[in-house]
Amino acid sequence: MPAVAEGILSPQRICNEVLHMCKTPKITELSADAYVAKRLSEKPDFLKNNDYMDKIYAKIKADPNPRKTVRSIQLSDSHIDLQYREGLPTECNFDICCRDNGPGMLAAKGAKMSGPWGDYECDLPQKTLKAMFDFIGANQDTLKTDFITWVGDNSAHNVWDNTAEEVTRYVTTITEDLKESLGPNSNISVFPSLGNHDTWPVNVQDFSQPNSNYPINHMKDSWTGKNWLSNEESDLFAQYGYFSKPFSFNSKGKIISLNMQACNDNNWWLFANRQDPGNEIAWLENELSQIEKDDGFAVIIGHIPPHDCLHQWGIRYKVLTERYQNIIRFTSWGHSHAEQFRVSHALNSTQPMHWYMITGSGTTESTRNPAFTVFDWDEEYMVPVNTHTYYTNLTIANQDANTAPQFHELHDLVDEYSLKDLSPSSMADFANRMYNSTDLA
Repeated sequence: MPAVAEGILSPQRICNEVLHMCKTPKITELSADAYVAKRLSEKPDFLKNNDYMDKIYAKIKADPNPRKTVRSIQLSDSHIDLQYREGLPTECNFDICCRDNGPGMLAAKGAKMSGPWGDYECDLPQKTLKAMFDFIGANQDTLKTDFITWVGDNSAHNVWDNTAEEVTRYVTTITEDLKESLGPNSNISVFPSLGNHDTWPVNVQDFSQPNSNYPINHMKDSWTGKNWLSNEESDLFAQYGYFSKPFSFNSKGKIISLNMQACNDNNWWLFANRQDPGNEIAWLENELSQIEKDDGFAVIIGHIPPHDCLHQWGIRYKVLTERYQNIIRFTSWGHSHAEQFRVSHALNSTQPMHWYMITGSGTTESTRNPAFTVFDWDEEYMVPVNTHTYYTNLTIANQDANTAPQFHELHDLVDEYSLKDLSPSSMADFANRMYNSTDLA
C-alpha cells in the first residue's frame, strides 16, 4: 500500500522516528502542541473567558421584542439502496439484505420479508427518501425553509463490491430527486457535504493531488447551479472536497463545508500526511480569519463529528473553534445515524464554549425511523434557538404500499426538555440533567 510504504513505514521514518539512528535526511515532528499554543496566544482579550456564545444568547433573551428567525433543514445519512426489493429476506449472510446479493445469499433462520417502504434491518428504498423530499417540498407553507444542509453518506452499505461509479450515481440520483421535489421555482439554498461513504473505497481519499478523486469530480456538476454551488465554489470543491459559500439572506455569513475524510481514522492515505491533508486546516484558518476581518460569521457543516477525528487534525480544528468562537456560531454533523449533541469546552477551561448537533439519519439501517431535523435560527446573530425532529413510522408506512409515508414532528427540543435556551451553558446543564436522571435520559 503506497500510503503506508511512503508514510509511516518509509525508510526515513523508520530510521528517524523508530530507531533514532539516522542523521540525514532528518525528519522533524510537526508538533500539534506548538500549533495550539500559538493560536491560544492570539486570542483577543474579549474571548479569554470563553463565554462569547453565552453572551449572545443573553442578548437574545433580554430583547423584549419578537425576533426574526430563519429556518433550515438538515439531511443526513440517506444510505438509499437502489437494489432494495420488497419481499426479500431482511436478515441474511451479507452485511445488508433486502436485496438480491446473488446465488450465495442465504436467508437467516426466521428472517422476515422486506416491506414496500423499507425495513429496520436494511438501507432505505429510493422511493422512501423521495417521499421525505416530497413532504419537504409540499409543506413549505409550514416548514418555511431558507436553506438545507446535507451532510453526506448516500450510498448503500454494500462496500464489498461497489465501485467509484456506483458511489457517484447514488449522490447524483439523490441530488436530482431533491431538486425535483423542491421544484424549479424554489429559492432554498442547498449546502452539501461529503460523507465517508461518498468517496471510494469507503472511508478512503488520497489528498496528495488536487482534482484527483473520481466521485468528487463526477458529482460536482450536479451540485453546481441555482441554489447550489457557483462555478468558483464548485471548482474549489473539486480540488479536495471542501468549500465555503455565503448565505443568500446575509452575505456576511458563510457556510463552511468540511471534508472530514481528512481526519477519518479509517482513511489509510492519511498515513502519508498526518498533519493537514489537502491543506484543509490552513484553508479553514484563512477563511475564519477573513470572515473575522469582514465582521461576519460562519456555520460549519461536515459528516464525521470532530470528536471522532485523528488527533493531529482534530486538535488543530479544536483550537480554531476556540480562537474563532466569536465567528463560528454553530456546527452540525451526521455519521452516527442517531440524534445526539455534544458540548465543547475550551482547552484549558471547564467553561462550555460551543455545542454541536449530530442529526438523525434518513436510512432505517441500525433500526431507525427515517428522519430529518429543522433548525430555527436567530436571524441577527445566526445561532440556533430551537430544533424540531420530523420522522415517519416505518411500521405504519409498510401497512399501505400505495400511500406514501407521512412525516410528523416528533419533538421540539426546547419544549420537550424544558430548556431555557440553546446556549452552551444551557446545553451543558441539559447534559448533566440527563446524566443524573434515568427518566430524562
